[in-house]
Amino acid sequence: MTNTVATKNVVPRGVVVLFAVTAVVITVTLALGSTVCATDASASCPNWPGCYVGRLTPLDATQPWVEFIHRVISASVGLVAVASVIAGVVYRRADKLLVALPVVALLGALTSGVFGMMTIKWGINSIEASFDLLAAIISMGAMWRAYFVARKPRSPWIWNGRTKLGIGAVVFLVVGHFFAVQVAGSGSLT
Repeated sequence: MTNTVATKNVVPRGVVVLFAVTAVVITVTLALGSTVCATDASASCPNWPGCYVGRLTPLDATQPWVEFIHRVISASVGLVAVASVIAGVVYRRADKLLVALPVVALLGALTSGVFGMMTIKWGINSIEASFDLLAAIISMGAMWRAYFVARKPRSPWIWNGRTKLGIGAVVFLVVGHFFAVQVAGSGSLT
């Protein structure tokens, strides 16, 4: 009987790797999105989802390629995030967070993707840009947490000094990024 219970709490290595890949792809997408904003590359690909009307890929300039690569990798987030949600549902008996966290990550990524499309089609204001970044950061954080839960399901949350410091740092990072978009001027690398 003990082996059966222990077996239900084990998440296969392939699922752990899938969660890690999803977290990495979301992180890379977030970093590329920051690069796109800092270089103002989104304006160099004026069509969506392709770069130009009647042409999927950009021409030989660097800025359109930065934006296009960001879009391609962003599209892959949806695929691996959906796969992570499905894997979480399959292994939900190991830990319910294996479902909840990938769902949050997928919703955050989809929200950020919609803001990305809105940026190209209509443009967005600084409040919408802040929520775009917030959705992406939540997506990234949820997926990294899902990865750690998959490695050790049902691990207790230990409220020690290190945990509190980590939570404080994350809150500071999220709030700082959210408001940095608000105070950044036009053409700012913030």
